[in-house]
Amino acid sequence: MKNEIVSISVEQIKKETDVMHEKIKNKHFFPLFNSLKGQYSIDLAKSSKPTIIVKQIHTIVDLNKIPNQPGFYLIFTDYKNGFKDINSCTAILNNNPNARVIYRGESYNARTRLESHLFNDTYHRNLKSAVNRNDNYKVCIKLSENENVNLDSPSRVTEASWYVAYHGMRKSNRTIREMAEEAFDDVFGKPIFSRDKK
Repeated sequence: MKNEIVSISVEQIKKETDVMHEKIKNKHFFPLFNSLKGQYSIDLAKSSKPTIIVKQIHTIVDLNKIPNQPGFYLIFTDYKNGFKDINSCTAILNNNPNARVIYRGESYNARTRLESHLFNDTYHRNLKSAVNRNDNYKVCIKLSENENVNLDSPSRVTEASWYVAYHGMRKSNRTIREMAEEAFDDVFGKPIFSRDKK
């Protein structure tokens, strides 16, 4: 006698997953981001979990202060006043109130991902010359249709101040980090150059 093959409802699984997703955001991420309102400042180093590091970025070497580990990250700038008039994100840097979050993201290798955003041409040159690299970030900040960020090439963009905030999330998976992105957007508003469809 053959066993009957069990049916599953993908729709029901999705509904249950969505409910759990919201519970986790409400329990963990909303309290975190609400507690960070007005708290982002240069050299903030929060040692409790998750680790939070905020640094000003002048050169690619400054990114060495950011672990190349899984995490959630923010990019602040005062370039064009953080695009204040068209940027719905309210997260600013205490030390420089004109510096607003223009991008938030998540990555398994946060430092490398930040390099792809802030030193785009250098990142792609290094990628072409590297052996055994498994990263190839093609979707990066574009300030306009043809303008990537290259902080190592003198321009109006490099005359501005740029900062990153890294939230350490070791042992996390992409789903968890994406929950952080969604919760950040719910608390602060979605940054202007974060164009993912969530």
